[in-house]
Amino acid sequence: MISFVAAGDSMLRDHLPNTPEFQKVRDFLKRGDIRFTNLEATIIDDSCFANTYSGGGYIFTEPYVVEDLKDLGFNAVSCANNHAMDFSYNGLLNTRKCLKAAGIPCAGSGSSLYEASKPAFINTNNGRVALLCQAALNGDYVHARAGDPHHDFKSRPGINLLRSSKEFHVTEEQMAVLQEIVDKTDMHGAKKRSMAQGYTYGVNPELLDMAGVKFRVAEKNGYKVTCNQKDLDRMCKHIKGALMNCDHAIVSLHCHAIRGGDDLIADYYMQDYAHACIDAGASAVIGHGTHVMQGIEIYNGKPIFYSLANFIYQIKYATRVPMDICETRGYDPDDVGADAMFRKLAPGSLTAHERYYKTMLPYFEFEGDKLTKLEILPIKVCRSQQPYNMAGVPLAADPSEIIEQLEYASKPYGTQFEIDGDLIRVKL
Repeated sequence: MISFVAAGDSMLRDHLPNTPEFQKVRDFLKRGDIRFTNLEATIIDDSCFANTYSGGGYIFTEPYVVEDLKDLGFNAVSCANNHAMDFSYNGLLNTRKCLKAAGIPCAGSGSSLYEASKPAFINTNNGRVALLCQAALNGDYVHARAGDPHHDFKSRPGINLLRSSKEFHVTEEQMAVLQEIVDKTDMHGAKKRSMAQGYTYGVNPELLDMAGVKFRVAEKNGYKVTCNQKDLDRMCKHIKGALMNCDHAIVSLHCHAIRGGDDLIADYYMQDYAHACIDAGASAVIGHGTHVMQGIEIYNGKPIFYSLANFIYQIKYATRVPMDICETRGYDPDDVGADAMFRKLAPGSLTAHERYYKTMLPYFEFEGDKLTKLEILPIKVCRSQQPYNMAGVPLAADPSEIIEQLEYASKPYGTQFEIDGDLIRVKL
């Protein structure tokens, strides 16, 4: 038998308190042979500089926090997320260096696409496990994509990126209106010239591209997101390769996509991706990135956690901010510390709503290839600032505090739960 405990996003920015309230979480976490989290922060030193763009805010921490990761017992860490390149290549590589020096296996980033895509292996007394990590990001974040060398060009550091394409479905009448707007505004003037010169090619005539938003004629309105097949195939190939010399492979995906406007339900393509990974041999898929707790699916006897939300959420521990974010967000550059960043946060921001402070810590066991147990420790991330070092710390909660949200988010997959004392069990 081999056991796993999976935690969501850890924005670990300072030492964690050693209090009795936190001890129950520590004890539960250490039950697993494999103890996983997504490290959503760049470990920086004096060699690191702020990138021209960030993953929504510059999330950084100091090398000493690795001690806290080890103290909690984490032995498997993802570095594939939208904050991996907040401090450019130096920050990404320094994060890997610090984790490696501490003996904590990490995956999802590297000095090349191959290194970012390949598994990290964790040896335990009960088996050997491969960790493979990927991040589903678009927009400016695609610049974080790692690249392999070719001819005499060196490789490019970055993350193992899962790209996707999104199209919106409209009726013929709606498409005619959109096409008229494009024609009358000469929106595609520069694009037509570029196509004639050979710089733009591979345009799909069935899609109308309006400044990057793509429309297709269909019988009914809606949208469709498709994984980049090359990126998905690369992940599946590495899963199959890893299983040649280990007992289990687990996949981590950092993804911000939601289904329509409901952030408690994962987007459809997340399910396609997770199913493909399990079909390739993965024993579990662990999702995170939406900052809210999403559902659990049992697919072919393997668990999929669509989003484990925030685990350690020391988001308000900022002591300094780069000039770039002052310019792009209108912060007062004369403000110091957290005041520069948090004075202007909107009421519904990631620091305000209660749902960002609910999460779960799942523990699951395998006997050979068979999932035999899946139980959950409910977590409520502390919002208290008295004392301040408790802010963002995960504490054990009553099952009633998360069960309603968990059941709602898992309903599309038919997953059923039961409360057993302080825990929630998944009916297998």
